[in-house]
Amino acid sequence: MKIKIQLLIEDDKGQTKMEDIIQLDKREDKKYSVGLSLLESKELLKELQKKIIYHQAEDYTKYHRACPCCLRNRQSKGYHLITPCRDSCVKQA
Repeated sequence: MKIKIQLLIEDDKGQTKMEDIIQLDKREDKKYSVGLSLLESKELLKELQKKIIYHQAEDYTKYHRACPCCLRNRQSKGYHLITPCRDSCVKQA
C-alpha cells in the first residue's frame, strides 16, 4: 500500500497551494507494521515543518516588503538599516 501525505495551504485571498510532504510504502508482508514507525514519523514532521516555515516566511516577506508610508517596495539586497524611502515618508511619520 502506498500512502501519500499532502499539505493544502490557503492564503488570505482564498488561493490554495498543494505541497507533497511524503510518500510511504507500507507493504502488507511486514509483521507488526501498523501505523507509522518512529523513523517515518520523524521524517514526516521534518518535512512538514520545512514546508510550513517556508510558506510562513514567504507570506511574511510578501506583506512586509512595502514601505508603510508610501507603499513602494523596499530594496531587498544588502545589509543596511531600514530607513524611510523618501523625505515625504519622514514628514508623515
